[in-house]
Amino acid sequence: MMSLRAGRHVLSAFKPVNVSSLRRFLHTSKPTSTFAKDLFLGRCNKEKVFPYPDPLNEEQRETLNMLVEPVEKYFVEKVDSAHIDKTAKIPEEVMGGLKELGLFGLLIPEEYGGLGLLNTNYARVCEAFSDASIAVTLMAHQSIGLKGILLLGTEEQKQKYLPRLASGEHMAAFCLTEPSSGSDAASIQTKATLSEDGKHFLLNGSKIWISNGGWADVMTVFARTTHTNDKGTNEILRMYIALAGMQHAGKHLQEVLKYLKNPFGNVEFMTDFLKKRALYALGLKGNLQGIANVSHPQLADSVKKLEENIADFGRISENLLSKFGKNIIEEQFLLKRMADVAINLYGMTAVISRATRSINRGSPSASHEALLVDTICKEKYHANNTLLKEVKSGTKSNGDEQLKKIAEEIFKSGGTVTPHALTV
Repeated sequence: MMSLRAGRHVLSAFKPVNVSSLRRFLHTSKPTSTFAKDLFLGRCNKEKVFPYPDPLNEEQRETLNMLVEPVEKYFVEKVDSAHIDKTAKIPEEVMGGLKELGLFGLLIPEEYGGLGLLNTNYARVCEAFSDASIAVTLMAHQSIGLKGILLLGTEEQKQKYLPRLASGEHMAAFCLTEPSSGSDAASIQTKATLSEDGKHFLLNGSKIWISNGGWADVMTVFARTTHTNDKGTNEILRMYIALAGMQHAGKHLQEVLKYLKNPFGNVEFMTDFLKKRALYALGLKGNLQGIANVSHPQLADSVKKLEENIADFGRISENLLSKFGKNIIEEQFLLKRMADVAINLYGMTAVISRATRSINRGSPSASHEALLVDTICKEKYHANNTLLKEVKSGTKSNGDEQLKKIAEEIFKSGGTVTPHALTV
């Protein structure tokens, strides 16, 4: 009894509590201005993607059009691909035209004599000069050849090398691949040893498959060197600028070139403790990852899938046209599958373009968009492979012939096919 009264006394000492105030309400995050992140939160802001956002503003679009049109015209009127392939040499007058159009400095900032294009603009211009006999020369020059200087070079190095590279006076090459390690940067064996006087480096190793190697004036060479700090001495990977014209390349490169009737870019470059005149490492102490990040590695797998699908689509389209000619219009079942693939390819291109735009601009939703791109491209990639396999293997194995015959019989009998045969 006493305990009950004591309990009541204790309870009476507390003030009444409003139970509703103890509820925990679920609050969603604040609305964002990004389409991709909102999708993860269960919201679909259609106005963010319809109509599809142009990655370029009006000024950038105008500049791009002014550049693309003359480039396309030049390649139609002046470039003879068959002749270049036959002679294994790009004529001097053609190279001169490329220099006048500014195609050697597309990615180099304007302050160094280039055009300073964004990656999106650069990709569009590359599409305009995608002639196989010239595209590799131009793209190897700036996409990888001079990229190390552009990203990791000192201001002094940029002022010294980039203007001549932008004008086309000098050509750049990229020396990574080795006979024993391929393009695996972690397995590179080429060594760079600092001379006793500390004024130059000695390179010892071998590089192969060097695009533009036959005529490059500047080479970005990857080699291992020792680095000592308070934690000890370690071997690290660095990039070196080597002025590698014929007069500086060393006797080994000259020996290799003797065996090539017309050195057309991909050559072997060997050094054997040769002192390289004008060889610099100062400022280029980054690693391969620094260059790899520029190409958006998080999208690389999706782009590769898109490329594979496009290649298969083009090959199978040619086979269908060769087989059926104008009568292809009667093969509606095959055309339906090819149309589905084309739609998927367009969708893959659109999402990759959107994600690339976000990455270029440093958008906070870039990581979300990259994840969406990976998911969508994987799904469409496998769907395209299935559709193209069905087209390639013929129609009998998937029942199209039987459906076609049924539809023809119904039509002859005066009936109709519902639903439409293409949706079966």
